[in-house]
Amino acid sequence: MNDDAVIIHHLLNYKLKNNIVIFTSDALTKVIDVLKMYSISFEIVGEARYTFLHNNYQVFLSRAYQALDKEYRVNRIVKKIELLDSKKLDQLLKIIEDFLHE
Repeated sequence: MNDDAVIIHHLLNYKLKNNIVIFTSDALTKVIDVLKMYSISFEIVGEARYTFLHNNYQVFLSRAYQALDKEYRVNRIVKKIELLDSKKLDQLLKIIEDFLHE
């Protein structure tokens, strides 16, 4: 997994596909601003390098992987739920609603 892509996906919710995040050159300013805001060191290959004394890269990398794991788990569950017949879906929804006190 591409660590940098995971962080960008986590911070900006850009789509992660084939271990990369693709965004337009217009979005680059937004990406740079967010990385600066969180003091995450980065390099724009062939252009510039931004290094912070208190680089938060590892902190956000850990958070990003935890969030990605939850995202994958939820997506797997949703795919399974979509395959349930109506009766089982109603039973599951009742359990979830009771759990959430709705």
